[in-house]
Amino acid sequence: MKIRPSTHEFFGGPWPDGSPVRFGPNSVTRWMVGLMIASGLTGAAFSAEWTIRNSGTRQILSGVEWYNGLFLAVGSQAGLKSAAGAPLQNLLLASRGGEVWLPQSLLVKNSLADLHAVGTNLVAVGHEGTVLISGGGGRWVTGMSEGRGTLHSVVAGAGRWVAVGAGGVLQTSSDAHRWQLISGPTRWSLMRVAHGHGAFIAVGDLGTILRSTNGLDWTLHPGGTRNLLLGVAAYNGGFVAVGDQGTILLSKDGLSWQAAKSNTRALLTSVTDGPRGLVAVGAGGTVVSSADGQTWVASQHRPHALLLDVASGGGSYVAVGDLGCILQWADLRVPSPP
Repeated sequence: MKIRPSTHEFFGGPWPDGSPVRFGPNSVTRWMVGLMIASGLTGAAFSAEWTIRNSGTRQILSGVEWYNGLFLAVGSQAGLKSAAGAPLQNLLLASRGGEVWLPQSLLVKNSLADLHAVGTNLVAVGHEGTVLISGGGGRWVTGMSEGRGTLHSVVAGAGRWVAVGAGGVLQTSSDAHRWQLISGPTRWSLMRVAHGHGAFIAVGDLGTILRSTNGLDWTLHPGGTRNLLLGVAAYNGGFVAVGDQGTILLSKDGLSWQAAKSNTRALLTSVTDGPRGLVAVGAGGTVVSSADGQTWVASQHRPHALLLDVASGGGSYVAVGDLGCILQWADLRVPSPP
């Protein structure tokens, strides 16, 4: 089944200085309510430098992205309706520097799970095979995806877009508008996909790790764990994957993986690279960081929060989670874009 194209808009109030909000977006739901919070944290990574930001909501914030000088956070909001009375299931927030967040309404029904930007193009994916594309300016077009399975993550590399999701679903596109299903080597759900060093890496249930150099042909590679893997990112040293029980796996090329000591037993949901190196976040307000991928230091912020995603941009890290939680670490030595 193909989802036919249509056009949508998002909107919102001005910034405090009166200037309008202009951008084109970012990510959403990991559907992880009910996951158990583990404990056992040691050390203090950036511990005095993470600041709680007011999101203005108590809803789930599942994804965050840096795009064109803005942080954008997406989540699920119940009870919101459009001007026509149709229910809205999305919550979109925007922030210039991560301190002040303003709500925007995205007029599309299905919840979103992730968003990725390449140049001026932004692609969001989510529930029931939803694919949305924006070239900026606040207008979205619905892509033609195959199937109605939930898509959890999307990335672009080597001139190709790849989306992954429930049941081992793999979809690919050369233009982000027309998508096709790819036959993959697993039926286990894939939770996140990343690109770097000439390869796509997807991770998911029961320690599943897939690798592809072209986004079309995928192979399984053992990571030495059966734990759920929820996050993966490329960095200077190769790739890092994170997951349940404080799992951190490292690989130079995505072919062979080795475990690193995270100093936590918490569920880790997302990882990113930035000005101070790698940062992963997770349950119990957990933040673990590393300058080189080998040595990790763990700290705890907002002990009752489940952090679902983390992004870096403008010399800053922003983490988002349930109950509208937003945490920010800002390095004032790294100037933000004008």
